[in-house]
Amino acid sequence: AHVREAMILCVRLVVRRHDSRRVVATVTQAIQIHPDDDLRSQFAKQLGVPDLFYPERRIKALGKDSDFDVVVLSQPMLEAATRDHQYFHGFEKTGLGTGHWNAAGHHLAAELIAEALLESRDQSLSD
Repeated sequence: AHVREAMILCVRLVVRRHDSRRVVATVTQAIQIHPDDDLRSQFAKQLGVPDLFYPERRIKALGKDSDFDVVVLSQPMLEAATRDHQYFHGFEKTGLGTGHWNAAGHHLAAELIAEALLESRDQSLSD
């Protein structure tokens, strides 16, 4: 975790040199947004953690402390997954709910990131 955070902070230097804005988007793990509530709860219990979103909270806090925007994808993707019983990871042949994002996962992530960037831009323009 510390190495990841140090790398994110190093990027800040490059971004500032180019007078740009930095935005970090978190990428989900399959279990975080699995549509089965019981499966997610059992996995968190096995890990001995209250929930599966600690990494996102940590990156969000780092962004707040270090002045960069963070787009957290896990919560809105989980809401969509449970509402629509949609799998955003995995494929029919290799198993839904595991592995990499599938087309639906990429699509939703792109929509969420674009929405966040537009919202951030509009807020910057109004400041």
